[in-house]
Amino acid sequence: MSNRKYFKPVSSSIKITTSSRAIWEVISQPGILELCHPFCESNPVEKWPGRKSIDYVHYYSGLKYQRIFTNWIEGEGYDLLIGSVNGKKSKVIWRIKKTDESNSELIITIYPHDIKKYPNFVKPYI
Repeated sequence: MSNRKYFKPVSSSIKITTSSRAIWEVISQPGILELCHPFCESNPVEKWPGRKSIDYVHYYSGLKYQRIFTNWIEGEGYDLLIGSVNGKKSKVIWRIKKTDESNSELIITIYPHDIKKYPNFVKPYI
């Protein structure tokens, strides 16, 4: 049927009463997930900042993922791939949308990688 690399995206956003610049200052910090991700035990950094940045997410469950930043748009967001070091990776897009000088929106969209265990006839609905 389809030879897609990713499943349908899942997106979430939050409106924040602060400037887009302030949001960027937070999300572009190395190791930031340790401070804001509820399941992240540690967020060691290999290379930072910018395109080709690499860091790792060590979850409390023992799962360890690598994040490779493929696009870095100063003040606006970034794109990254996340998954096992030698495994498949999902694509994640972080974007800041400025509403006005003191209001913004942070939008995170995840494109999960294609999981082979699902039959092809189910994949269009996932």
